[in-house]
Amino acid sequence: MAPRVDPVRSDHAPPARADVVIVGGGIIGTSTALFLAEKGVSVALCEKGHIAGEQSSRNWGWCRKMGRDPREIPLIIESLRLWQGMNQRVEGETGFRQCGIMYLAENPAELAQLESWLDHARQYQLDTRLLTLAEARDLMPGMTGNWAGALYTPSDGKAEPQRGAPAIAEMARRRGAAIVTQCAVRGLDTAAGRISAVVTEKGEIACGSVVLAGGAWSRLFCGNLGIELPQLKVLASVMRTEPIEGGPEISASGGLFGFRKRMDGCFAIICRPRGCIGKNCASGSASAGLRNGGCRGAGHWISRRRLRPCVSSTPSPTSLSWIAPKPRSARPFRCFARWSWRRAGAG
Repeated sequence: MAPRVDPVRSDHAPPARADVVIVGGGIIGTSTALFLAEKGVSVALCEKGHIAGEQSSRNWGWCRKMGRDPREIPLIIESLRLWQGMNQRVEGETGFRQCGIMYLAENPAELAQLESWLDHARQYQLDTRLLTLAEARDLMPGMTGNWAGALYTPSDGKAEPQRGAPAIAEMARRRGAAIVTQCAVRGLDTAAGRISAVVTEKGEIACGSVVLAGGAWSRLFCGNLGIELPQLKVLASVMRTEPIEGGPEISASGGLFGFRKRMDGCFAIICRPRGCIGKNCASGSASAGLRNGGCRGAGHWISRRRLRPCVSSTPSPTSLSWIAPKPRSARPFRCFARWSWRRAGAG
């Protein structure tokens, strides 16, 4: 059974009008709602299910600069700066902590690949550094395996997926945003080539701008409007252990796995497709290793060979899966096509 997502109360009905309508109640949609509401923009967020009901509550929970495409680094530096103050900003608990993240290399070739990324990190004065096996073991006592070394960024962190987006949504409401769940957006109305309203299950909302933050559903939504959104879907799986005493606070990945210690003392254990350390997976084939029990196999590999010495008991896992949207280029993007009112953020 998946971890419980913090519930967010829905407004009874959508407003008749808003400056901006946001389609989707994940981390992108709720964050957009909060920042617009803080600037005094009237916002209505419409979510077809509940807040953080899909990928935004089931992801790795990593907040990292390390291993990013060089073109993403300035954006993620700003993102981490915002995360550092997010608990104070929302007056709630998002689970964000700067615990550090480590990429372990199985062989010298992987280590050289990780080391090559340091050239990008140095341009931005990041605190990323290369570790020997002895240094990695000092940071994660009890770690076994003949790793070639590791790449480590102590200022990278983690947040709790089941808590982050809901906490942000609650503050967006307190700042004046309307949050309407169980309310799918079915279409858009235009007048003179510009947006005039969105059509929802609960009635129309007159507006001048729309932000599409529909995650894996964004391509389908755009297709209904005759717009081609270049997006792939990657199936991903993760296991959650029972609470485990002790264990590393650092999040790490290497070989077939990744892991993150949760606030409740459980560990999230992730099956990582090969070839993805320190770089993005741009192909839909990256999900192949996640099917047919791939995550279960990775969990066994971790608990028996690598993670178990770091903790005091054997994990007893539950598992869940999600569909992660990926731009076909595996790069962040914004689309501006045909109409000037549209913004898209997905993956």
